[in-house]
Amino acid sequence: MMKQRNSLPNTALEGAITSEDVLGKDVIDKDGFVIGVTSKIYIDPQSMAVIGVMIDKGFLRSGLVVGADLISDITDHAVFLSFRPAFRLTGMHVFDCDGELVGVVRFVSLDSTQTKVISLEVRRPGLLGKTLLISGSAVSLIEDNVLLHLSLSDLI
Repeated sequence: MMKQRNSLPNTALEGAITSEDVLGKDVIDKDGFVIGVTSKIYIDPQSMAVIGVMIDKGFLRSGLVVGADLISDITDHAVFLSFRPAFRLTGMHVFDCDGELVGVVRFVSLDSTQTKVISLEVRRPGLLGKTLLISGSAVSLIEDNVLLHLSLSDLI
């Protein structure tokens, strides 16, 4: 004897998001920058819940996996993130608490969740600019620039 499978009524699917609603869509960070397009959806095999997406950042650039908890919205045209990816910090100017230029971010070290800055490698200005390793705990604000709550003399 064959078991009968129940199908979902159409009303149960109203408002549901499909893979077509997500895959190939622009991914926009919290500052409004397009950082890539979605290329994969990760689903937990036990709960069948979406646990994340893969973002294709373009030719010769490694992809980025983002957990579902970091997605703030999905619209007809894009997937919106609730954070700024760390790779966008590279090249930003770093200023101390007195407004003095410390240097430019060369490399960002992140924690295992890839959302918290552990340290910044910062190149000092000038031809022979030294490199400083600045703890993430010294960062007070990240916007258009990186602001520290320490003075330059505390770092050197």
